[in-house]
Amino acid sequence: MIEIKKQLMEVGLSSKEVEVYLSILKMGSSTVMELSYESGVNRCTVYDILESLKKMGLVTQTYKGKRRVFMVQHPESLNLMPRKALDVIGEIMPELNCLYNKAMHKSRIEYHEGYEGIVYANDKLLEVTEKEYYYFGSVEEMTRLIGSRYLEKFVKKRVSLGIWSNAVRIRGKETDLDFMQGDDKNLRRVKYFPRSISEDLAALYVTDSHVFIISSLNEGYSIIIESFELVSLMKTVWNIIWAVAED
Repeated sequence: MIEIKKQLMEVGLSSKEVEVYLSILKMGSSTVMELSYESGVNRCTVYDILESLKKMGLVTQTYKGKRRVFMVQHPESLNLMPRKALDVIGEIMPELNCLYNKAMHKSRIEYHEGYEGIVYANDKLLEVTEKEYYYFGSVEEMTRLIGSRYLEKFVKKRVSLGIWSNAVRIRGKETDLDFMQGDDKNLRRVKYFPRSISEDLAALYVTDSHVFIISSLNEGYSIIIESFELVSLMKTVWNIIWAVAED
């Protein structure tokens, strides 16, 4: 660990930045107070360091209730640092990945409010690595929520990335928009719930590593849960409903 600290300082991080970065790398996510305790760095200094690490792309910020929480990004983000630092980063990357992977076995929850939070969740869907995702929801509600212009751009980007959408939708809440139809052109498979649903429902998406819940316009929030156990459960639920859903 001493050698890793020395090499991180070689690439431009201060000694205190190194302490905070390695602490959050081991924790996965943390509040300022928790990081201060873990790293031994003064709380006010930790906050300033986290802002610096955010600018470097090494951490991001979210909220759990009213608490501000910082989340570490994959160590590969260090590869965005100046070229002269890359050789040093390459030497320590295996050990950094080990610390990161241990932290990633913990579940992580992000909560975002408002239109921006809902758009953030939709954009994050496109980070899926298995090139497909699964969802339950209402197209009518989603169009009302974030607008047809955004949805059209989202679908074009999804298709350009080769990501399939597998949907169980509400038949009575469909749309005539061409880019929302189920076909090979839109890389979308669609079935419908076997009974009529009139209530406004939150949309639920399942990727290879996350479960996304996007609320109706009335409540305006998104929740992103990183949990392989929950993903496994929700894929099972989705497959059961898909098996009885109507074409």
